[in-house]
Amino acid sequence: MAWLSPLKHTCLALVCSLLLFLAAVMIPVAGVLLLLLVPQPLLLLGAKHGRRALLGTTVLASAVVLVSGGLAPALSYLVAASLAIFLLFALGQDRSLQRVVLLATTGFFFCGFATGYTLARSFADLQK
Repeated sequence: MAWLSPLKHTCLALVCSLLLFLAAVMIPVAGVLLLLLVPQPLLLLGAKHGRRALLGTTVLASAVVLVSGGLAPALSYLVAASLAIFLLFALGQDRSLQRVVLLATTGFFFCGFATGYTLARSFADLQK
């Protein structure tokens, strides 16, 4: 029964993260603030149960968003969830707080840029 606790925490993090993402997409103004909270359940799960649980839950949640919403929302969810991934990987090493924030922000920026470029298909369309 040792597997029951990680499974329960994984399901809870999955549902909470997906509900926060759904609320962020559906609510016009407050959605921007809710989008910042999407990685929090995933980060807590990763801190408790490790990187594999975080990555597995992120892939599973992205697949759920992909099936239910399409490619653009799934990539948007991955960008939001990438912040938790970058933070957990940077926090797992002996680094100063400034370096952790710098690494997580840089990774988050490049993920967002790559997603925008993928959806726009060219730099000219990205500027529009």
